[in-house]
Amino acid sequence: MLIGVIAEHPTLPITVIPIVEEASAQDQVDASAAWMVSEAANAVDVVDTMIVFAALVDDPASASEFVDAYLGVIMTEAASAADTTDVAVPPTGTTLNPADKGSHVALSNFNLTAGMTAAFNEGVRSTTAKSSGKFYFEVTWTVASTVAAAGPVLLRSTDPLNTGLGTGLSVGCSDGQIRFYGGNQGTPLGAIGTGTVCFAIDLVNARAWARLNGGNWNGSGTADPASNVGGINTSGLFPTSPAYAGILLGDTSGSATINFGAAAFAQTVPSGFLSWN
Repeated sequence: MLIGVIAEHPTLPITVIPIVEEASAQDQVDASAAWMVSEAANAVDVVDTMIVFAALVDDPASASEFVDAYLGVIMTEAASAADTTDVAVPPTGTTLNPADKGSHVALSNFNLTAGMTAAFNEGVRSTTAKSSGKFYFEVTWTVASTVAAAGPVLLRSTDPLNTGLGTGLSVGCSDGQIRFYGGNQGTPLGAIGTGTVCFAIDLVNARAWARLNGGNWNGSGTADPASNVGGINTSGLFPTSPAYAGILLGDTSGSATINFGAAAFAQTVPSGFLSWN
């Protein structure tokens, strides 16, 4: 057992208090006012001294800490306390594909948001495709685009990304017109602005629906994906070919964020359909 005492200073009064070691703790500072700090004979300490704290410092034999001390005030956090997130956690599942996009398309937000660095007709496809089943996804225009070539789209892996709305099943930003490889379908949904376009794709019955925010599917009051009513016939291409989700762009001001289901959807998923993820 090691007994340590503090030598008297010639001019300062010092109270001599014994420090006893007998456990296996390895501490940077072991301290207490008027209490004994006990440690093993083989303890390794940087400083053994007496510091005024409000209560006993009690360390288990196996403790290995920098400072063991109770400062007299218990720190508590209110139930309503807010915490700041230090690191954003990337979503799991499908994103937009940085290896399958136009050269002027800029991706951000963990590859879920697309914008343009120059005014060209370009686009980007998703990292995954669907060949069977019923799926839902949303595209929200965070910054409105009014050009005729921009809009969310459902397309094949071989479809070009630089022909505007002449490719795939698309909804034009400027007028909300649904197009299937250039041919108008249904009733225009109206200009998208900063709204959310909802897609429901039924690869079992080869049908598709789109709507703006919570409006009518395909611009019709009777169309309904859950009942397989009023869908656009996609049998010429889907599901014969796997379907990719994507975004077509045409100006430097517009940008859109796609939601495959990693976040809560803005609108209700039709009965019988699953999120793309």
